[in-house]
Amino acid sequence: MLRPLCLCLCLPLFLCSPGWANDPTPPKEDPGTTKLYEETRKEVQALRRELDELRAGPVEAPEDEIPRLSDVLLENTRVRGALRGSYGWNLAAPDQRKGANDLRLSDLDHNTFALTHALLGVERRISPDAIWGVGYGLDVVAGRVVEEAYDDGLLQSRGLAVGQAYVDLKLPLFGGTTIGAGKRYGWFGFESIDLSRNFHQSLSYAALSAPRTVTGLSVDFELADGLSYTQYVVNGWDQAIDENDAKSLGGSLRLERGDFRARLNWIAGAERADSEADLRWLLEVAVDYSLDDATRFELLLRYGQEEFGDQTEDFALVQAGVRREFFDGTVRMGLRVTFLHDEDGLITGREQSLLEATATAEWRPLDAVGLGVEYRHDHSSEADAFRGSRGQATRRGQDTVAFFLRFDF
Repeated sequence: MLRPLCLCLCLPLFLCSPGWANDPTPPKEDPGTTKLYEETRKEVQALRRELDELRAGPVEAPEDEIPRLSDVLLENTRVRGALRGSYGWNLAAPDQRKGANDLRLSDLDHNTFALTHALLGVERRISPDAIWGVGYGLDVVAGRVVEEAYDDGLLQSRGLAVGQAYVDLKLPLFGGTTIGAGKRYGWFGFESIDLSRNFHQSLSYAALSAPRTVTGLSVDFELADGLSYTQYVVNGWDQAIDENDAKSLGGSLRLERGDFRARLNWIAGAERADSEADLRWLLEVAVDYSLDDATRFELLLRYGQEEFGDQTEDFALVQAGVRREFFDGTVRMGLRVTFLHDEDGLITGREQSLLEATATAEWRPLDAVGLGVEYRHDHSSEADAFRGSRGQATRRGQDTVAFFLRFDF
């Protein structure tokens, strides 16, 4: 009797409890399954948010995330500088010190220390692969070379000079066209009055017989792979402010194939203040070839002429050079030979032929620091081209030795 009574009492309780009646014994949780479930849930939520954003349309970026023009122009901009100090000695030991070395632009003093060149600049170059871009450059220069090689009438009275101040704009026209305006270093030869670009301490006769700076407009065209041309319209040779109403036209056709580079450069225009009809023109071919990473050869051929009414004055120049690096570039040596035939005195002020040979050796313990020595011999066809010990022009030749220290950053 007791057993049936217990069954009658427990059966309704069991049937009224859904947890007891339907749920099996809960299994133990698998940690891997739980982690997978949480990761899947988060991914689904992220996809839902992205879908909601797409349905809502584009969202404007906050104002502080929109790039400003000033930020774009300052990107890839670098500040650069250069210092070069030197000590020079003329083997004739002239009494005169300042300007004792004739026909020189950067090393013209005897038995004195000099700040040859100091430069502080900012520049932004346009990437060759860019479809469009903006570039610019500004150099302020001081030093002994400013007095002789810079003649643009801007800051010389204060011992300073504007080496270059330009802006470039590249446009996706004709495969790539760059329009430029401002003042630039000249495009002739292998030397620049920005001495930080040169290997040798002294500037050769090539720097005397071509424009060192130009001010005006330029248009650069990419004609083909490795072939480009730049057309210039400028005030004239070394003139920030033109001396007459005529402008000069010039150009540079450049070919580059691997380690070989060639340039055909020209300029023509009226350069004297007293004439707008008499033209001065110059044509040159410049070729350089790198035999390997350590050896480079250079060759320069130049011919120029200027009209003086019914007469003309001509000159011709040939220059050859070789440079080689040793001990992974720690030691660098170079030789340069230049021949100038100044038939009518257009370049040097007198009829003569000049030959200069320059040998330079430099030790660079760091890429930015160099300590060098240079020997240069000049020879003229005229017996009284250079000064002797008493400062009188009594010598056919001139020999100088210079020690220099450079720092570039």
